[in-house]
Amino acid sequence: MENPDSISEFRRVRSIKSQNFQVEKIGEYALSVLVGIRDVQICVTDQQNEVLFFEDLRLEGVRTVKERVVLLDKIWESHSFLTAGFWKNIRIGVKTHKYTLVPSATFSEDSQSDYLAVNSELKPTMESVYHDIHDSIQAANVFAIDKKFVSWIEKTYQNKEIRILHQGSAFIEGVLQSYPENRDAEVFGMLDRGILHLIVVKNKQLQYYNQFATKKSEELLKYSMLVYKELELSQKVTPITLWGSFKADTSNLDLLKKYIKNVRIGGRPKKVSFKWHQLDDLLDHQYFDLFNIQFL
Repeated sequence: MENPDSISEFRRVRSIKSQNFQVEKIGEYALSVLVGIRDVQICVTDQQNEVLFFEDLRLEGVRTVKERVVLLDKIWESHSFLTAGFWKNIRIGVKTHKYTLVPSATFSEDSQSDYLAVNSELKPTMESVYHDIHDSIQAANVFAIDKKFVSWIEKTYQNKEIRILHQGSAFIEGVLQSYPENRDAEVFGMLDRGILHLIVVKNKQLQYYNQFATKKSEELLKYSMLVYKELELSQKVTPITLWGSFKADTSNLDLLKKYIKNVRIGGRPKKVSFKWHQLDDLLDHQYFDLFNIQFL
């Protein structure tokens, strides 16, 4: 039974649609979606990887997965083209802390729930387990998502094969594709509404990936320094590049710069083009994960 005192709604933070978007060409377009507990981002790109539609929404007053699914239905109904079943491809990324990376050499799909259970509390009656294969790092990212959300995806796109993936996979692949050459160790971070993703890459190989809950600038510094210490990286030599939901002049970075000499702001994915002026309002370091989903 639904809680009568629960009032949930969605709010559009940004919604931009190119004049080049043509519904009759949806069969040539890629739909990328990133869904969190209280937020949703949507992106449509054409065959040249040009962004034709972008939207960032907040889910407010959401207490249950059922309420979130109801809001997703309302969002999809507000754009008639989102429910189309003839997209070139559809990729839906999920934000979840229930994940683990497993080397490809030891990975077995039959055992993926066992891998995940080592560091996450699984609820088999409520959650489904998926995985992303990363050939670039010879690993699989195993993760859990709610079955009600999976049912919503299957109901919305009944006759279309959907790729479900983990937000961390989009971030990892985005970094590896943006920095493909052999280089010394570098740290890359993404701040996403209270969650800090940190990875370390050396010579095109992933050395480290983890998520941390961060609410204050001191915590951004704390966890960044933890990674530097754990991997024996130099604060004077090893750079850190950051993407995410922050302003470039934020005090969070000022504190970080006191302890790490080379703090950089990340740019947009090199494979994606942004040719229309309405997207100028988006900072280059925002939505890096969303824009990389289509390449997994």
